[in-house]
Amino acid sequence: MWLVPKGAKNAKGKEPIAPALSDTLRIWYTGRGDHRDEEAALMLVRHARKNGQWIACACRGELATPMLSPALLTGADTYYLRRLTARSRPEHAIKCPFFREQTFTTITSQKRPARNQPEGYFSVLRPPALSLAQHPEEKPEPRDAASHGAPRLAKLLWRLLELSGRTVIEANEQDKRDISSEFAAVRQLAERLEVAPGIPLSRVLFTHLRDWESLRIFAVLRELAKSWPKGHEPQAYLLVFARKVHEHSIETTDGTIDLATRLRHPGTRNKPISGPDLTLVAIGEDPDARGYGALRAWGQPVHNGHRFIPVDHDFDRFVVEALITARHTLARQGIGLTVTKPVFDYITPDGPVRPPWLLSLQRGNTEIPVVLETSGADYEEPRRARALGFIGAVLDVDRSTLPNLAHDLAEIARSIPST
Repeated sequence: MWLVPKGAKNAKGKEPIAPALSDTLRIWYTGRGDHRDEEAALMLVRHARKNGQWIACACRGELATPMLSPALLTGADTYYLRRLTARSRPEHAIKCPFFREQTFTTITSQKRPARNQPEGYFSVLRPPALSLAQHPEEKPEPRDAASHGAPRLAKLLWRLLELSGRTVIEANEQDKRDISSEFAAVRQLAERLEVAPGIPLSRVLFTHLRDWESLRIFAVLRELAKSWPKGHEPQAYLLVFARKVHEHSIETTDGTIDLATRLRHPGTRNKPISGPDLTLVAIGEDPDARGYGALRAWGQPVHNGHRFIPVDHDFDRFVVEALITARHTLARQGIGLTVTKPVFDYITPDGPVRPPWLLSLQRGNTEIPVVLETSGADYEEPRRARALGFIGAVLDVDRSTLPNLAHDLAEIARSIPST
């Protein structure tokens, strides 16, 4: 990557950014890393903004460089990178971290609460002294989650699914996905996330009903709590696949988990979403029970046990099946199809946007991003997805047009010059 004067067309002969700092910038942009990564990245962004410079991305080489403009969100005193996406400018490579918009926790929408990446450790329980003063999201929440914004526990689960690659169907996906491989991918990621300083999520994440029934979760947490870092609340998590969820219980293939706490769900009373669900239960010290218990629970509808792809409504499950079929059909025509289910917002000048589905069609060495919109779904930003800037096409589907999905995507792909 390079620092270039504002208005530069490419990075030829310009000031290079050290590789380590470039990597740090990418880590910060995607919401990973620690406070040291954030400090280093912000120092670079502030330096570029102060000196009237852009940051040129190296994803397409020195002569065709996509540009990033350092910007300040004055209302929130937040620095960020704005992608320059005019038609005359090169786009970032689709696998580049800067291909997608950066997200923030400070931006909100008048139409609905923004759905942004959760900050900090993988934790939802905090010491009582901190909860009321610093974390208003931990106050009692309404039953209908969809209309009042998602709780932090839901965002942690979405983060887990996104970072473990469960929200994506790759064009060249070879391995058959099943419930074992889905949980294995999540557990592998859990080794790299921390619940508190020095405590990886993998030490307190349990994925079997027997861990609950045998009280093993509580025994492990009780032992870890003896040396838990100060300023952080001891907590563990139970992640299970459920055939059906209720307000105070989770039905799995191996039995039922009864909860003293209330399980929250993205469906509302007027717009229910059927199972199956992937449920995440947060376990910590319960003052009322004078011991450890389930303090939070979230049930996330997913496609099925073979693919933990989140769904927003029942029609999404038909969309997933149609996309899988289309992927095979297009592959026989030499066209690649990658499918992503966005779980967090993209930031646009019009406010936060979360497309129902984001597709990438590949023909030769050329790629075109496509937003797949679902008519009749509970989606508040119809066609605003165009404001994302990098979108090549928007395709609207409903139950009547879904059978033609492969044909419609092939028509879009044929508009791509093969290189």
